[in-house]
Amino acid sequence: MGKKLFLILLSALLVLTGCSGTVEELSQGGESKQEASSDETSQGGEEMEITNHLALGAIYAYGYSSKAEGDDTLTALTDGKTDTFVTLSTDIKNDGKNELDLTFTDWYSKSHTVQMKKNYVLLTVDLGFVANVKEIQVVTKDKDCLGTEVFTSDDGYNFTNYAGAFDTVTNGVPTFEIQTGLAAKAILLVIPADAEETVSISEIIVKGESSAKKEALAAEATVVSKKDAITGKDGKVVQVDLGSVQNVSEVLFTASRDKVERLNVRYSVDGETWSDLGQSYLHSSGADLYRYLVTRNHTVEARYLEVYTYVSTSVSAKDVTVYGCKEAVAEPNYEFIQRKNQLSNTNVSAYNKASLNGKEEAKLTDMSFVNFVKGNAGANTVEVTLGQSYSDLCALALNTYRENPYDMTVTADGKEVSFSLYETEVAGSFVSYLFFDQAVAGQKLTVTFHSGEAAQLSEIMVYCGQPQLPLVRGGFFQLPTAGGNNPSSQNSEYAWYLQLKGMRDLGMEYVVLQYSAHYNARSTLINGKNIKAKGFRYTATYGCTDVPKAVLDAAEKLGMKVYLGTMHDADFTNPIANMESYEGMVDAAFAIIKDIDNLYGDHPAFAGYYLSDETCDAWLNLKGGVDAARYVYKNQSDLIREIAPEAKIMIAPAIWRSGKPEQGADNLYRMLAPEKEGDKPIVDIVAAQDCLGREQTLYVTNEAYASFESYVEEWAKAVRRAGAEFWHDAEVFEIIGSAKRCEEVIKSLNIELKTSGTVIVFDIPHYFTTYSMGAYNNVKNCYKVAIMRDYVKYYSTMKELDTMGTEATQPAVNTHDGKVVDTSGRLPVIKPVVTTKKYNEGVLQFGTPDPAAVTAWQTFKLGNNSGAKPEYALYWDADNFYVLLKTGDATASYGKGAWWAGNDDLVQIWMTADGSTASGVLTLDTGIRYYLHRTGENKWTPGGEAGSLATFSGFTFGEKDGVLVIKMPWTSLNVEAPDAGSGAVIGIKIQYIDGADSSWAASDGTKDQSVQVSALYSF
Repeated sequence: MGKKLFLILLSALLVLTGCSGTVEELSQGGESKQEASSDETSQGGEEMEITNHLALGAIYAYGYSSKAEGDDTLTALTDGKTDTFVTLSTDIKNDGKNELDLTFTDWYSKSHTVQMKKNYVLLTVDLGFVANVKEIQVVTKDKDCLGTEVFTSDDGYNFTNYAGAFDTVTNGVPTFEIQTGLAAKAILLVIPADAEETVSISEIIVKGESSAKKEALAAEATVVSKKDAITGKDGKVVQVDLGSVQNVSEVLFTASRDKVERLNVRYSVDGETWSDLGQSYLHSSGADLYRYLVTRNHTVEARYLEVYTYVSTSVSAKDVTVYGCKEAVAEPNYEFIQRKNQLSNTNVSAYNKASLNGKEEAKLTDMSFVNFVKGNAGANTVEVTLGQSYSDLCALALNTYRENPYDMTVTADGKEVSFSLYETEVAGSFVSYLFFDQAVAGQKLTVTFHSGEAAQLSEIMVYCGQPQLPLVRGGFFQLPTAGGNNPSSQNSEYAWYLQLKGMRDLGMEYVVLQYSAHYNARSTLINGKNIKAKGFRYTATYGCTDVPKAVLDAAEKLGMKVYLGTMHDADFTNPIANMESYEGMVDAAFAIIKDIDNLYGDHPAFAGYYLSDETCDAWLNLKGGVDAARYVYKNQSDLIREIAPEAKIMIAPAIWRSGKPEQGADNLYRMLAPEKEGDKPIVDIVAAQDCLGREQTLYVTNEAYASFESYVEEWAKAVRRAGAEFWHDAEVFEIIGSAKRCEEVIKSLNIELKTSGTVIVFDIPHYFTTYSMGAYNNVKNCYKVAIMRDYVKYYSTMKELDTMGTEATQPAVNTHDGKVVDTSGRLPVIKPVVTTKKYNEGVLQFGTPDPAAVTAWQTFKLGNNSGAKPEYALYWDADNFYVLLKTGDATASYGKGAWWAGNDDLVQIWMTADGSTASGVLTLDTGIRYYLHRTGENKWTPGGEAGSLATFSGFTFGEKDGVLVIKMPWTSLNVEAPDAGSGAVIGIKIQYIDGADSSWAASDGTKDQSVQVSALYSF
């Protein structure tokens, strides 16, 4: 072919229809359409004198925020000619704004608007094979493009390296120079441009040395209707014959503007045995064409290719071009950070002796970050004496409040230590990380610092071997067990490899497939004989025949570890009532555990099992909650310990911040602790969900962060006391179901690294991946990709630190805080206060109420602004306590805010089930705050919180004929059902907000959180 770019034509235009499957010829002859297009675009202009132009003829694409004019065929920017310009603009909505408003509805049916920046244009250039790039130039007109950010990819998909920004103009051309060279297959340019501003570009020039020369390969193609044997989907398939076995690296598919969402390409040497080349979503578009690029940075041997479009009705394809190289090209060796271990806890100062300004202070090493000791305004000295001498101390951190310390020095056993400083602040809590320039030895560390105001120091942490860093170490994949539209569920084998590689590029090591089977749906992701024998269905709708194996194979190649989920669907919300259901679920879990062991147990990348059902502190605090979780987890754990003793076991319970922090932590300990001292705990790893993606505000509040920290520190102590590893499971989503903004993610990481150096996230494909999961013009996908670019930049600032401690072994860390927890179970059911005095006599009615027959209505003492006063009635029987309410509110107000905002109708109940009184109900172990928020017509959404011995879980409610009935089981209240006339007392106050005027009404006349004598009722 010489130097000519020979296209693989479907003779040129393919018209694929459901009935004919015919091929229409648009043109004849061997002239390359791409060459003709380039000549037409440049209008016969002179070629620029460019030497060593690696991007000449390269495939490129525009990003979502880039509107291009003058480049209909997507060839003008790499044709080597500079006399014509492509005009790019960012104002795709013509609104004159630098941000694109994206509106989402949250889980509470409330709309929120977030902004995606569009003050830039995006360009990606694919160089074919990996090159050692030395210089990038953008030939522009009237704009210097300084500040253009450069991201690179060595696989063509994941732009996981942030190289820097343009800061030089060479002979009038904006230039980015790399002194030592940069390995890149593809380059992403983020060119700054305000709304309504245009950027005129004629050429993108890349200079350096390429590892191989890409060229187009001659071929013949036909179109057939064919069912995909892997996914079972019908559609048009383009079959390509190269005539002989060739070294193939990529396929460029160009179609008219039809609805081809994605395509898969498979290759074969003999036409019988097929392998996966890769897949592509829409890559870019010109005036009347769509382009899809399936690419590799190396070659495979192939003669035949099949391009699956998954379009069964009609699609018109212009060109299919296959590229390769005369010589075979091997996949490059990647420079991943190779750790011996990723350690979750390397803080060797915990529970050791420490002092501030000469005074011994146990709080400085008690692993509690919410309590502080007060120092001086000005100079301060902190000393910590470790339990032993260490040879590889690598970092130190101070947790302070109000302000960062400054002018810090460090000595180890009297020798000065040099360090670099990293500072962070979340919710008024400051952490100063001092990363030592080299590992030091010592037992006694001294830190001096200054504080502008009186120092408030809560903790000193000393890291040995490996620092705990605010970085993501892996994540969950939530995949449907019966197929579906989850993007990752469509991954082919190579797509799985690429997605995991994007994680690995950013220092991640762990993959967790959330579950392998759904008990209620009777469906399974794993084609195992044991689980199918239980009646579970296996559905082959994925992009590869064996998803777990594809993930494991990719992880092995990348040096990652995989946890496979077991059975999902245990309902822990009513543990006593649901105990019988756990037996069947656990029995089915045994089947999937055995299948995982048989099919994948010997795989080098298999790390262990993830027990898929998630409990939380609210459910553990219920009567029977510990027993329920322990039954589900321990039964699975016992089998795993028996058949796969080397496999690790992980769970991810949620920190809902229910009850007091120590209460949930103690119950977590009871659930985890081994039966006999010295045995393994029930699980090896607890990755605690932070629940910071489920706040009812779009931004996580400082109060929520502070509250979370008070809970998570107790959880970390409980888990380590039980003998397990403590990890974090960070929620990287917003309440609107979108990816969480990077600055919010970083806040979570910084607050969580204090208690663990291992953070995994939920979940990768939906919220946290650099591997594109949708078309380039899919807004939600582009929003996620933009957030990930921010994380890539953030990781680039931490990457050098991430190389510390690659050979570290677990140091001797004291993980026992000395606390002894009663593991015999919950405290006995409490008895209500009994008194001879009668409170509000006759109000409480015995029996199961019929709302239509109630006559004992009581009137609120405080009405709404309108003068209306709701009415209430209180009933009880042997099983439940009942609250009945007639609001007297003629209009339903809803959809105007969060429950606490007072803009919607709201019922709120403050209650002490044992009849105690208090100015703050939730200071009591028996206290409850329960609310019903009107969120729609005839729709109420419940919520609330409880003390350590009571809960609102198990409550039910309903509304009929203007009467709201709330049923509260005595078992949920953890109080014995009282006898009539016994003298037992209950405390309850009811409040109602009329959302129409945000006004309060209250049963006892008070709008606070108290239950006083006026709110007591006698049985």
